[in-house]
Amino acid sequence: MNAVGLDRNSLRAPGQVVGLLTAVAAMLFGLMALAVQSRFAASELVLTASG
Repeated sequence: MNAVGLDRNSLRAPGQVVGLLTAVAAMLFGLMALAVQSRFAASELVLTASG
């Protein structure tokens, strides 16, 4: 039973690594999008306040 479990874990590990990398990439992409949105929102507020 342990040998089968180890084989399953070794087969599942690459998928977990890829999933983790994609999750981290998606999180970084989301953070960049939020930063860009907040930057645009701040510039719009400054423009409306000065205009």
